[in-house]
Amino acid sequence: MEIDDAKGAKPLRLAICVKHVPTCDDIEVDEATGRIRRADAECDINPCDLNAMEMANALKKSVADAGGATIMAFSMGPDGALASLKKCLALGADEAYLLSDRKFAGCDTLGTARVLAHFLKAKGPFDVIFMGEMASDGATGQVGPMTAALLGVPDVISVATISCGERAGQFIVEQHIAEGVRRLLVKSPMVVTVPFGVNQPKLPTLRMQMRANKIAIPVLTASELSADELARLAPKSIVTSTRAIGTHAQAELIEGDAKAIAAKIRELVEGGRQHV
Repeated sequence: MEIDDAKGAKPLRLAICVKHVPTCDDIEVDEATGRIRRADAECDINPCDLNAMEMANALKKSVADAGGATIMAFSMGPDGALASLKKCLALGADEAYLLSDRKFAGCDTLGTARVLAHFLKAKGPFDVIFMGEMASDGATGQVGPMTAALLGVPDVISVATISCGERAGQFIVEQHIAEGVRRLLVKSPMVVTVPFGVNQPKLPTLRMQMRANKIAIPVLTASELSADELARLAPKSIVTSTRAIGTHAQAELIEGDAKAIAAKIRELVEGGRQHV
């Protein structure tokens, strides 16, 4: 970490971007727009964003005796997203900001990344920006890398762990890949995306959540973007239609001796049927 002769180690500045998503499968899609009807849906913080929050907290705790760290949380969405930001505050974030404006509605992944990048620049710089690898409602995995590209910083996907390196501004990142785990030395600033299940997120205690619920969260709006920036939010990808895909897979109990069971399994496989 960077050293200041007068004050010792310089605190790390960490950011986390979270999304407020529907929590149940029984959601409705607007047939005219192809968008999820979120107004009446039960929502909560995106699951792998909790993994990202846990990782940010672990990094913050690891430098507690060496300058410390602060975590700033951001969420782009309607007023309901305040609940996810308050959960971040209860879990250890120091500040939180809601990015909300009717002019942000309808943004595709690139538009979302543009809004996030603008406010991350405005409130930064940050050493590390954490994001969940993908949202449970869209699952594109695009916003993190796009945000990194707009900020002009490296992005590391599928991050399993992150820790400080020996030199200022360096971090050791372990990344999940198909062959196993790859260990990287990355110079800050950077964006890291965290997949679901890489750690065990802690849940806030009732006292921590009640305390967080009393904290006022500033709302940042489109008024802070230039006319040119707003024009660039026009979606480049548009949902033209949606349809439900049903499944007819059924479990089937196979009985008999080993030879009979093996023969039945072979029959199912060769017949092209899906056996669950």
